[in-house]
Amino acid sequence: MTSSDDPSDQPTTPSDRARRWSTISGTLIGLAGVAFIVQTFVEDREQVADAVAEAQPALLAVAFLLGLLGMTGIGLAWRTSLAVLGFKLDVLNSLRGYFVGQLGKYVPGGIWAIMGRGEWARSRGVPAAIAYSSVFLSMGSAYLAAVLLAATLVPLSGLLGADGDTRFALVLLLLPLGFGLLHPRVVRAGLDLLRRVTGRDLAITIPSWRSSSAVVLQQLPSWLLIGLVSVTVASAFGGGGDAVNLISATAISWVVGFLVLPVPGGIGVRESVFVALATSLPGGIAATVAVVARLIFIAVDASGAGVTTILMGRKAGTERSTP
Repeated sequence: MTSSDDPSDQPTTPSDRARRWSTISGTLIGLAGVAFIVQTFVEDREQVADAVAEAQPALLAVAFLLGLLGMTGIGLAWRTSLAVLGFKLDVLNSLRGYFVGQLGKYVPGGIWAIMGRGEWARSRGVPAAIAYSSVFLSMGSAYLAAVLLAATLVPLSGLLGADGDTRFALVLLLLPLGFGLLHPRVVRAGLDLLRRVTGRDLAITIPSWRSSSAVVLQQLPSWLLIGLVSVTVASAFGGGGDAVNLISATAISWVVGFLVLPVPGGIGVRESVFVALATSLPGGIAATVAVVARLIFIAVDASGAGVTTILMGRKAGTERSTP
């Protein structure tokens, strides 16, 4: 083999440098997220230990599995978002990028989850415009699905009763607004404006309203599973509670927590909203459920990132060893 045939002697292209930077930056965001997760557990270790000691461990394990299934479903919806924008990514790469990107939401600043997932997609060869557009579509559709689920259950949930805090029900107004923003005419107008501002071509396939709406509907089962985490945790503490009320309260609390972008992962905001809306639980138990559910989802994000990273490593090792 001559030196010109050696890959290490080949010139580095801008595309190669961009992929290398995307891999490094995505990894750093994930590591920063892990650091903040560890800090959270260390700071709350006594509270965590007391809560777990009072709960039924088997039900907490069930809650963890429900949360993992729910978040995996949302990760797969990001894969669908990429597909409707014109780029297909395999399941393992999609879930690895999703879960590692999730760790970025625990880093103060509000943008790191977006960057973590977007940069991972770029490192897999996804054009930057499609990578970041898919993240925005995925996130927007995910929380729109949460609003849709809450709106469907509100008549049965007691959220608008005398004991509920009706202020938070205002997020239901996001339902028509969100579906309106998914319309191709609106997306096209926004894209044209962005092109004029940035001076870039931004070649992105504009999905049909039906395709974008399908991404929203795909995530309804995931939000049901996420809501069932609260129901299961409440049962683990013997709190009972009305399932429909707790699922609705969970969905709305996640949306409000997401809207408060400067707060890492909506920490504190999500819990306070849940306590205000979970009127079928005594206040003390509602607060415990909110905190423990938060810790379960932190564990889900960390576990998802860890498992998918290990699987990616094994896959790469197998491909290298195959002649």
